[in-house]
Amino acid sequence: MRLRICNDKRIVYPCLWGERRETYSTTLKRVLSTSTLGLSEIDVVQLRGTGGVNNIAMHMDKPTLDKYNLNYYDSLEMWKSANRDLFWQSQSSDGVVFDLPQFFDNLELCKQYGSTVMYSRALGSTQDFIYDNLAFLPDGTTFVTDLQTNGRGRGSNNWSSPPGSLLFSFVSSAENGKLLPLIQYIACLAVVKAIKSLEGFNDTDVRIKWPNDIYFGSNIKLGGILCQSMTQGKTFKVAIGVGINVSNDYPTTCLNKLGSASTSRETVLARIMQQYEHLHYELNDPKLGFTPRLQQEYEDNWLHSGQKVTLSSDADRKATIIGISPDKGGCLVAKDDSGNMFELHPNQNSFNFFEGLISRKLS
Repeated sequence: MRLRICNDKRIVYPCLWGERRETYSTTLKRVLSTSTLGLSEIDVVQLRGTGGVNNIAMHMDKPTLDKYNLNYYDSLEMWKSANRDLFWQSQSSDGVVFDLPQFFDNLELCKQYGSTVMYSRALGSTQDFIYDNLAFLPDGTTFVTDLQTNGRGRGSNNWSSPPGSLLFSFVSSAENGKLLPLIQYIACLAVVKAIKSLEGFNDTDVRIKWPNDIYFGSNIKLGGILCQSMTQGKTFKVAIGVGINVSNDYPTTCLNKLGSASTSRETVLARIMQQYEHLHYELNDPKLGFTPRLQQEYEDNWLHSGQKVTLSSDADRKATIIGISPDKGGCLVAKDDSGNMFELHPNQNSFNFFEGLISRKLS
């Protein structure tokens, strides 16, 4: 497998093994030198008899198998037996090596999401892998890695992936295409609810920045979410990529600098899977969907209620954001001083979603 190791990027990342600082490529080589997994090695592990491993093994296509070595394990005990060195590293690495047993121990009440995990010490991008193989992966399949060499952000942006950040992608779906724009909303809500459910983080001011970022307060970014979809028959499958700063205080800050207690990537991921599974079933239930209760919960956890914006496509008219419109694909809804209502869409040419908003007056 060919991967760009970023030797040309002299970005300095904090080293979790001591006080010195090192380049990303040096960190990557250090991690791989202590691992039984190489750049093309992926472990596929299921918690219990969910059938996820068999489904993946049966349907993975040849181009993927030519690039990667996939190791399949029907149980966590089988994985631990075959990876004793890696298991012991995860127990004593101060969070550098993802601890699969700890993750599964924290994964309570989940029927599907997170019950089958793909794990690699280092990878180009979990999102690229999941999206490229979306047609073959069962819902709930989750891919987590310790380091990424080519993390994905919105559009063509790269996602900074320093050691200590939680980096994962997972598979979801929707039967109704009208729900697709709302998938990223429940993913953001799941992340925020998961963080606030952790001991020591109940009162942490973690919020959603529309449409797909996670912030502490109003101006410190903690993470981001990327959703990509494809059709498979009558089903819409979605690859959801998430990056959250857990113990890395670079490039902004991290959860363990904000709470009254510390947490781990494994615990955060397990809580996110639990929250997302509940929200996903609610959203896809024909009798429920994106209910007023769910919309209110989303708006209670975002940054934007009462925010003043300028509508550049309407003579720089001033308006105030009052919520979102699930029936319009989750676009923003704003009201001007005369009571006129507008739906707002981002100008895709702007890095800041709130610069150059495109408006349409509602009748």
